Amino acid sequence: MKITINKADLKKAVEKEIISHEQSEHLWNSFLEKNMLKPGFTGLNVTYYFGALLIISAMTWFATEAFAKYNSAGLFFVGISYFAGLTFGGHKLFLEKDKQVPGGLILTAAIFMVPLIVFSIQDYFSLWGYEAPGHYDDFYIWIKSGWFLMELVTIGVAIFFLKKYEFPFMTFPLAFSLWFLSMDITPIIFGAADFSWEQRKMVSLFFGLAMLVFTYFIDRKTKKDYAFWLYFFGMLSFWGGLSLMDSNSELNKFLYCCINLLLIVISVLFNRKLFIVFGALGVFGYLFHLSDIVFQDSLLFPVVLSFFGLGIIWLGLIYNKNKEQIDLSINSKLPERLLKLLPPNRV
Repeated sequence: MKITINKADLKKAVEKEIISHEQSEHLWNSFLEKNMLKPGFTGLNVTYYFGALLIISAMTWFATEAFAKYNSAGLFFVGISYFAGLTFGGHKLFLEKDKQVPGGLILTAAIFMVPLIVFSIQDYFSLWGYEAPGHYDDFYIWIKSGWFLMELVTIGVAIFFLKKYEFPFMTFPLAFSLWFLSMDITPIIFGAADFSWEQRKMVSLFFGLAMLVFTYFIDRKTKKDYAFWLYFFGMLSFWGGLSLMDSNSELNKFLYCCINLLLIVISVLFNRKLFIVFGALGVFGYLFHLSDIVFQDSLLFPVVLSFFGLGIIWLGLIYNKNKEQIDLSINSKLPERLLKLLPPNRV
């Protein structure tokens, strides 16, 4: 249960002589310090994040055609200027405790300039370890092995910034680059530019699964939430590859549904709503298949499914009403070894 306490509540406690004035001040300062370390979803933070996303969008997706007009030296100058300016400005802000959020966001925007810088250097010196990918404006469109080094260096810079500043949103460019890498690594693994769609799905599936397992261990070891974006892009890769797999039998489709149901269970154990979103999409996809193919023109199927949905809502209402008792009961029955394997409960 989440309880909100403001300064007026502490003042009333002092008036009732429950705590002293000095104790109320210590408590309030402690609450403030805790909230600084874990920024809430406030209007100010939304403004910061929206501004940062505008910068990232301007310097990646929306400016790629403009970048294509420059030669390699011009691209390098633009990229390194933005990277240096954003890094310097973000670092100065991050040193001030009450400005760490905008500072960290500006530093995150700087990481997104790394692919442009690496591309300009590779293009100028013709340092293409794999196929030359063409223009920089193709980076966000086409799958090519030539983007591999750009993504690898971006991942390295993101990890360096994460260690230096410990700002969780920096996992966004890290996870984003890993997701792109999961696609662009396909022609490298199979040694051909004309790889098949089946090969791409297979690489996406296993790369995403490895990314999810890796993120799970990070999630267990860290107090701050560094896992969200890694889970998100890992799920995009894994679930996308899984959902696009050809399944010619009803058994395979049922197994697909079971995997998605498992994702929903994991969402409860890990306290991650992300898993239930992907899991629910998969289950709905399977139910649509049943209604469209297996139980076509059946009036009984939608009726049964409707009652099933109402039953789930009813169970949800009961759970919400008795959440604390149910959670305590479940935790008391789970083996100690399993509880130790679960990531920390993040509010």
